[in-house]
Amino acid sequence: MIKLLILSYPVWDERTNSVNTYLNLFGNEKEYEVANVAILPGSPYGTVCKRFFLVNERMIVNHFLKGEAVGKEIFPKEKETIVSSKKEGRFMSWLKTSRFEFLYWLRELFWKGNSWKSSTLEYFVNDFAPDVIVLPIKDVVFFNKLGCYIQEVTKKPLICFVSDDVYTFKLYSWSPLFWLRRLRVRPVLKKTIKSCDILYTLTEKQKEEYDKIFGVNCHVVTKAGDFSTPVEINEIISEPIRLVYTGNIGAGRWHTLALIGDALIGHKAELVIYSGTPLKDSQMKRLIKSGKVRMAGMIPQAEVKNAQKEGDILVHVESFERSERFTARLSFSTKIVDYFEIGKCILAVGWKDTAAIEYLKEKDAAYVITEENQIKDGLSKLLSDKGLIFNYAEKSYNCGKQFHNKKIINERLLSEIKELSQR
Repeated sequence: MIKLLILSYPVWDERTNSVNTYLNLFGNEKEYEVANVAILPGSPYGTVCKRFFLVNERMIVNHFLKGEAVGKEIFPKEKETIVSSKKEGRFMSWLKTSRFEFLYWLRELFWKGNSWKSSTLEYFVNDFAPDVIVLPIKDVVFFNKLGCYIQEVTKKPLICFVSDDVYTFKLYSWSPLFWLRRLRVRPVLKKTIKSCDILYTLTEKQKEEYDKIFGVNCHVVTKAGDFSTPVEINEIISEPIRLVYTGNIGAGRWHTLALIGDALIGHKAELVIYSGTPLKDSQMKRLIKSGKVRMAGMIPQAEVKNAQKEGDILVHVESFERSERFTARLSFSTKIVDYFEIGKCILAVGWKDTAAIEYLKEKDAAYVITEENQIKDGLSKLLSDKGLIFNYAEKSYNCGKQFHNKKIINERLLSEIKELSQR
């Protein structure tokens, strides 16, 4: 059995979406034993992951004020962890909506010293004794340093996952602090990527760019689906036609969803959104302005698939806004594979140069609209043609079966990690 130490922002909780991809890739309990080091408090829960360690800014501050140790192993149902999670959750919601750049700098300041390099952290990672360390690459200094430090302590191979463009300047911001932070993090990212044994990307587009930038050979891996049992395409359409979106509506996606809502006016159709992404009041008002959009809130991870199955058309969106659209330029949403697995028509709307939109169009796995001024006519064409809806349901399922088969992807990943662990 291979022992994986996986780093994450939120503490590992298999009841939420935060570790969904890790569960998908490393959820085989016969092959993997998993431990987690996290930086955001929460209520840990795992059947795959058995041990949890927390180190964060609150602990760093308490170390200086009260002399307390930085970092501790935490356990499910630990009351103080759950309470602090609510407090930090409110802070993070505010941070996500305000996006004040100086707050990122403040966070980096907390981690500037070495107090987080504690004996408790060293004891935890050495006691678990991982075979391989798994680090998601983030565009912040401290998180990458944390991963590299654990590698130094354990002397074990490091694999990294990168899902967003964390390095290039192909972004949009008027904030000098943003660009200063970008300049500051780039050397750290380069060092981290150079020190990792395998760098995984979610898209071929990102692999091509990062191979050239870093002189490496990235491996492409996406969330996988179970296509072992054929799905029967449902040829019954609801009235009104039900469009369903699940997941994050940040990074300008809420505005694209609002445009879809506008385009639904005059049609017997509704857009139902399941999301816990915090929005400003003005954004929420714009999103539901058409009267065709219903916000259903956040639902437990266990209920997401049923919500998707209830849709006639599953929606994927990316932003058209210049200030936002570069954010997901190289990304690939994990929910797309969930959509493939269910065998429903996918409506994909967003900027044409986004990796996910490009992929869906290239594979003809979704009904794709890449221009704002084409949303109304394009959606009218889809809604008025049930045959087109059924056709794209089959195409989406076949794409998933051919390119995102869980058995094939997980076996390849296991083989690569086994080879690393035996070094």
